[in-house]
Amino acid sequence: MKYSRTRVVFTALTAAVCAVFAADLSAAEAMAATSYDVNQDGSFDAVDVVTLQKWLLCDDSVTINNAAADLNQDDVVDIFDLALLKRQLLQPDTPEPYVFRLEDVPDYSGDAWYVIDDNTPDFTDLKEVYGDAVFEYYAPLDDLGRCGVTYASICQELMPTEERGEIGSVKPSGWTYEGKSNNNKYDFVSGKYVYNRCHLIGFQLAGENANTSNLITGTRYLNIEGMLPFEDMVADYVHEQNNVYKKDVHVYYRVTPYYNGDDPVAAGVRMEGWSVEDEGASICFDVFCYNVQPGVVINYATGQNWAEESAEEN
Repeated sequence: MKYSRTRVVFTALTAAVCAVFAADLSAAEAMAATSYDVNQDGSFDAVDVVTLQKWLLCDDSVTINNAAADLNQDDVVDIFDLALLKRQLLQPDTPEPYVFRLEDVPDYSGDAWYVIDDNTPDFTDLKEVYGDAVFEYYAPLDDLGRCGVTYASICQELMPTEERGEIGSVKPSGWTYEGKSNNNKYDFVSGKYVYNRCHLIGFQLAGENANTSNLITGTRYLNIEGMLPFEDMVADYVHEQNNVYKKDVHVYYRVTPYYNGDDPVAAGVRMEGWSVEDEGASICFDVFCYNVQPGVVINYATGQNWAEESAEEN
């Protein structure tokens, strides 16, 4: 199993990536993952919190137990793990955070999305790190050129004030194979083309155009049937509260693409949303949207695709 981490310095709302590397996890490290023993001294205490904090500030004299530090088990050690570690120290009876795994998602069977964990996201980490601040974050591309997690506090201030710009110059991972475009046309696909450059955080929410860290190779079905209803839900809520009720509201919003192994094309995206001011009463969802196109067979390892009836010929 490969394990990656990102060392991050947060100054105000700016995330600066210091280093990224991959290392093999041993069985011993995996067993220690639930012990919170970041500094590997055999116990969990305030020293572990201080050690992780120093490491995140790029103190190269500090070493950590990678598996123990990755509390949310997303294969990245970052400031959100620090927030969870502090919470665990101050509130030891806090239940273990829910860990989403792609292998737990059932195969696509006709519904554009699958509801995760009672449809209730956990944004405790964002609340503890950012509070009421307005923020947006787009993970840097990984070593395979793939997008990672994106999250933001969606509000009127973050939304675009101009028309969407050109994004055709961006070729996300899986868009081409051996120099040839994978974006085939099918008469039965809305808009003909099987793929869209899918915004992880929709343009209507954050105004991002040709941001390579925010665009994935997604099917037309993922874009329109899967993701758009949730994007519209959030946008409509913010606009209504701001324009009709004159309330400046915020929605915590996170979209994470998930890949099988080294596949350049994501199997789907996890979308989470939670209205801050009313604590989820208006917006509350946690779903996995499938990156599929009914009637089309997709090779996620290359991005190549063909109509179902010709699958045996390929």
